Amino acid sequence: MERIDARPQEILVPLMWIASVFFLAGSVTPATAPPPPATPAPPAASTGGFVHFFDGKQFGEESVEAGIEEGIVSIQGHVSGTLPSGTTLTLDHVTKLSKDRSHVVDYTAHLVAAGRTIDFHAAATEKGWRLEATEAGQPVASDKEISGPSVLLDNNLGEHLDVFTRSLTIGPGATLELTAVVPQVLTTVPLRVTRIADGKARFSGSDIAVRRYRMQAASLMFEVTVSAKDGSLLEAAIPLQKASYRAKGYEPAAPASAADPRETATALPSPAGDLPAVLTMPALEKPVPAAVLLSGSGPNDRDETIGPNKPLRDLARGLADRGIATYRFDKRTTVKVTDPNATVTLDDEYVTDALKAIEILAANPKIDAKRIYVIGHSLGAALAPVVAARYGKARGIVLLAAPYRRVDVMILDQLQFQLKVAGMDKSETDRQVHESSAALEAIRTKAPDAPEFFLGAPGDYWRELYALDLPGSIKAAGLPVLVVQGEKDIQVRADLDFEPLKAALGDGGGRYTYLRVPGVNHLFLKVDGESTGAEYAVAGTVDPAVIDAIAKFVK
Repeated sequence: MERIDARPQEILVPLMWIASVFFLAGSVTPATAPPPPATPAPPAASTGGFVHFFDGKQFGEESVEAGIEEGIVSIQGHVSGTLPSGTTLTLDHVTKLSKDRSHVVDYTAHLVAAGRTIDFHAAATEKGWRLEATEAGQPVASDKEISGPSVLLDNNLGEHLDVFTRSLTIGPGATLELTAVVPQVLTTVPLRVTRIADGKARFSGSDIAVRRYRMQAASLMFEVTVSAKDGSLLEAAIPLQKASYRAKGYEPAAPASAADPRETATALPSPAGDLPAVLTMPALEKPVPAAVLLSGSGPNDRDETIGPNKPLRDLARGLADRGIATYRFDKRTTVKVTDPNATVTLDDEYVTDALKAIEILAANPKIDAKRIYVIGHSLGAALAPVVAARYGKARGIVLLAAPYRRVDVMILDQLQFQLKVAGMDKSETDRQVHESSAALEAIRTKAPDAPEFFLGAPGDYWRELYALDLPGSIKAAGLPVLVVQGEKDIQVRADLDFEPLKAALGDGGGRYTYLRVPGVNHLFLKVDGESTGAEYAVAGTVDPAVIDAIAKFVK
C-alpha cells in the first residue's frame, strides 16, 4: 500500500497492513553533534544529486545546489517523481548548515503530494528544535526540548543524510544513540546508528572503499553505504518499504542468484488473470506429500517478501529438503490484475486461488494426492481451515502465527506498541489509538460516519475480517492441525493469541498439536533481544525447528 501522509501530529508506523513510502534521512543538531572532520567536508552538491527508487524502479530524482551566505552554507534541493500508483510528488527545500558544515541549523520545505500542499519549517534552538507545519493556511507548531545528540530527519532527502554521514566518526561495531526529529509529524523518535561491515563498491566506474551503517528510527530500520574517503552518501536502502536512494554514479552490486533447480516457475490461472507461482519438488522418484502455502495480510508475493526476507521461500525449500513438495503464488493484490475499483473479498484474495493451486497439485503424478496439506501464515493461517474445508480432501492444516483475537483488537495493540517504540507521549498515543478505535468500530457497526476505507481496505473487507472465527473453522474442517507460534512475535502474540486458541480448542481428541518456538519473531526468524518489527529489515532465514516440526507433522 503506497501512502503519502504528512498530516501534522500524525506519525507513520509500520503495522501488519501498512507500508509507508516515506523513509528517513538526517543531519546532526548543533548542541551535541559528533565531532566534525578535521577538514570540513564539501557540501552535498558535490555528489551531483541522488536517484530515488521504489520496488527496484526509478521514480524520481533529487538535485542539489549549494552556496555560502555570510559564512553559512545554504543548500537548495528539489525532489520530483511519480510513484507506481501515479501519485506525483515534488519537494523544494532550503537547508542551512553551520559554519563547519557538520549539522543543520534551519530547514524549510514545500511539499506537494497526493493533492496536498504543506510547508514545513524546523529551526534549531538553545534547547532543541522549533517545528512548524502549515497546510491550507493552518499552522501547527511544536517545541521539542532534547538532551543529548539529535538528528533532523526528512523523509525524502538524500542530501540531508549525506550531511549526517559526512560527520559520523564512530568506529567499527560501535553504536551511536540519538533522538530523531521529524518535521513532517512534529515529533521525535529514538534513533540508533551502528557501524557494520566495511567493503568495496563501484562509483563512477572505479572501485572505492566504503563504510556501512545500520540505522534504526523507532521500528524502521535501513542500511546506509558511504564513501570511506569522506563519508559522502552512496546509497540508503529501506528494505521494508522497498525504497532507496543512490548517489548518481553509484553502482550497486548485483544480487546473488537465488535459483534452486528444484523450483519451477509457473502461473496459477485465476479469474482475475494468471498469477506468478512456483512449484518446488523434492528430488525423489516416488509420489510425495505436498502443501499449498498461504501468505499473510497485504499484497504479498509468492515468497511473502518482507524486506530482504522471504519466509515462504524458506519454508518451500526447507520442506523440499525433507521430501515435501509445495506450491506458492502471488496474491491478486500483489500483481494488481484486479480492477482497482473492484471490491476484493477474502474468497477472491485467498480461497478461490488456493483451491485452484490444490487442484494443480492433485493432478500432478509426482504428488501423492491423498496427502495434500494447507499451510497458512498470519492472516493466511486464519483462512487455511476455510480452504481445507472447502476442498474436502486435505490431509491436514498447519497454522503459523494464527491470529485468535478480533482484528480491531490486534491492530490497536500493534499501534500502541509501535507508538511506544517511537517514544510517543501518552496524550498523543491515546489520541491516535482513540481515533483508530472509533474508525474501526464505525466500520464494524456500519455507522453513518464510518470511513469508506481504513488502512487502504474498504469497509466490507474489514467486516469480513471481523466475521472470521478461527476455532469454529478449525472444528468445521475436522482435520489434524499443527499450530506453531513464535515466542517473540509482537503481531500475533503467544499470550493473547496462541494460548487462548489452545484453550478454546483443546487437543481435539489428539488431532491438534501445538508448538511454541523460542527466540523467533512473527516471520519465524531468530531475534537477538526483543522484537520490534525493525529486525524484519535484516536478512535471515526461517528457524529450522519450524520446518522440522512441519515435516514431522506431514510425514
